[in-house]
Amino acid sequence: MKASKQKRVQIIFDSRSVRKPRFARPGRLGVKSGEEVIFEAENTNTTIWIPNAEELFGRGEHLVFDIESGGKSETFTVMPRLRIGKEYPYAVYCENSNDFAEGNTSPRMIIEED
Repeated sequence: MKASKQKRVQIIFDSRSVRKPRFARPGRLGVKSGEEVIFEAENTNTTIWIPNAEELFGRGEHLVFDIESGGKSETFTVMPRLRIGKEYPYAVYCENSNDFAEGNTSPRMIIEED
């Protein structure tokens, strides 16, 4: 059995940046079946909403959870046999800016080939 690889998504609030004070890094996260995903919040409390979480993680139709500044989410494991190239958008609300985080595009997880 292959060892599970962990992917991290950092939600960062940077009060020094005028143009993009909040962002998700990486904005587009490639994930594979069996990989683990952890969300981290930096400099802001966050609320994360993942629609279609049942298909992606096997966890409730729509997953909504909070992360306190400096904290991490629980670990989520990507489900097996998902369609390669399928994208799973998600939203991140940042309390400090009263706005949503941005990525290179809207944050999303993309299924990659094993």
